[in-house]
Amino acid sequence: MPLHAAKVHAAVRVWVELRLDIVCVQETHHSRPEQQHLFERELRAASEQLHAAGWVVASSALAPTSRAKGVIILLRSDLASSLQSSRTPAHLVVSHSEAGRLTQFSFKWGGHQLHLLNVYFPTSAQNAARKEFLERSILPVAASAAQAGDTLLVAGDFNFVADPQHDSSAGPGGRQYDAAIARLFQDRCQDLVDTHRFLHPHRRDFTHLYRAPHPGGSRLDRVYSSSALLPFVAHTSVSVSTPSDHRVATVQLLPRVMAARGPGVRRVRTFFTAHSDLRQSMEDWIVQETRPKRSHGLPKWVCSMEG
Repeated sequence: MPLHAAKVHAAVRVWVELRLDIVCVQETHHSRPEQQHLFERELRAASEQLHAAGWVVASSALAPTSRAKGVIILLRSDLASSLQSSRTPAHLVVSHSEAGRLTQFSFKWGGHQLHLLNVYFPTSAQNAARKEFLERSILPVAASAAQAGDTLLVAGDFNFVADPQHDSSAGPGGRQYDAAIARLFQDRCQDLVDTHRFLHPHRRDFTHLYRAPHPGGSRLDRVYSSSALLPFVAHTSVSVSTPSDHRVATVQLLPRVMAARGPGVRRVRTFFTAHSDLRQSMEDWIVQETRPKRSHGLPKWVCSMEG
């Protein structure tokens, strides 16, 4: 279903709890600009209600119809002003069947030149379409990014598992219909590495939970990065909290050069609470220190929160 007000508010609550800087959403079902404008309005309202900085649209692709597809990349508002959008990504010519499945954003952060793709792969019932989407949409963008010297990040709902043994509740014999596209993706995208599997080689985490034909789960939502970025992948996770049938998959990156560490914060004795003027001074300092500041830390990225 589309991201209506209640679902937007629920999603924003999760994003705030996870302290996400960049959010990739699939299946927005936005087929008209006015639908996206309504979403942006609800996004602002939810952020204000939760006293959060909020997010702005960096890039999006509308769906052919309001029944499926649609992808969007969101940047945290106070982070957007500090990022350097380095160039306009190469224009893609996509077929009607591929429309609403890919959007991209190229920018500089922390010494990295990054090119981010947000993708929504066709389902398992569309094997030919999955192959076509990989070869006609993702591979040309990867080639363009490499030629420009960008480090590639591909996040989204891939609608297939790379390794049934670890990525599917059905185990090694499950999801046989994913085998062909998984092999093709590995063969054609050899420089792209699953960041979560890189840090957790044997962990079983599922991002998509289902009830029919029997309860189970699969790790369909992933973030891949160029191998050159792997030394800067600090943390990955799959969140339990979710407003949809897909859990949030995150990756946290380090800048190329870490900021110098300060002396730390001194511990304060609490005798001052007995004096009203000292209490007021402390309260003023806390208010000043907790005001939103431009982010210089580790950006968090989410690869999927579906409508």
